[in-house]
Amino acid sequence: FFVAVSQSDPWFGTNEAREQYIALLSAEDPVPELHLKAALLRRAMEAVRRMSQLQAEKPALQQLMRQGAVGDDLWQHFQVAEQQEVADLQEIVAEANTYAPGWGQYVLQNAAQMVEHQKLKDLKEEMKKVKEKEEKEAKRREEKEKIEEEKEKARKEKEREKALEELLKEDEKKKKTKKK
Repeated sequence: FFVAVSQSDPWFGTNEAREQYIALLSAEDPVPELHLKAALLRRAMEAVRRMSQLQAEKPALQQLMRQGAVGDDLWQHFQVAEQQEVADLQEIVAEANTYAPGWGQYVLQNAAQMVEHQKLKDLKEEMKKVKEKEEKEAKRREEKEKIEEEKEKARKEKEREKALEELLKEDEKKKKTKKK
C-alpha cells in the first residue's frame, strides 16, 4: 500500500503555541515581556515535542521506505516537516536571544525538561486512571462473586431443606407402616 500525501498537508496540525506567540508579538497594545517569554517557552515546548515525535517516527518511516511500503512523496513530506521544525527551533533560539543574550541556549533545554516533566505527569495520571479502573473492576468482580456465593448458599439451603423434608416424609411413611 502507498500513502499519498500532498505537499500542502502539514505533517502536524496547526502549531497553536507558535500562532499565539506571533499574535502576542503583533498585538496593537504592548504585551508585557514576561508574557512574551512565557509564550516563547510554550512555543519552544511544542517545537521540542514535535521534533521528538519526528525523531521517533524517522526509523520506522525509513524502514517502510526501504521495504517499498511507502512512496517517496511521504518521505519528502516527512523531510519537509523535519526542516520546518529545525527552522522553528532556530527561530525560537534567535527570538530568545533578543530578550536576553545567551537565553537562546537555555530556552530549548528548559522546554525539553518541561516536556519530559509533562510526559511524566501525563503518565502518572494515566497510571492512576488505570489503577482506579482496575480497582473498580476488582470490586465489581468481588461483588459479583459475593452475589454468586450467596446464590449458591441459598441453593444449597433449599436443597438441604428439600432433603430434610423428604427424610421427614419417609420417616412419616415408616411410622405409618409400623403402626399398621
